[in-house]
Amino acid sequence: MKAKIAELQRQVRLLNTAGFYQYEGEARQRHTTLAFAYADTALKKRCFGDADKAYRELISFYVGSAYGGIRDRAKIGIDDVRR
Repeated sequence: MKAKIAELQRQVRLLNTAGFYQYEGEARQRHTTLAFAYADTALKKRCFGDADKAYRELISFYVGSAYGGIRDRAKIGIDDVRR
């Protein structure tokens, strides 16, 4: 699953760079869905290091005001890891 998340992240970057924003949005949606599913599953399985890393990668990848919701969701996940 980690490889697929990385591939989707690469696609988001490429589509953004190429200016294909309508496709970037779809790739971003797939990326965040899979990345959050992975992080949430890791958290439920008590793999706290993997969950924390996945949430933090989402925060560092999605910068800018347009992605505040993604970062907020990831911050909630990090808070859950700490509990």
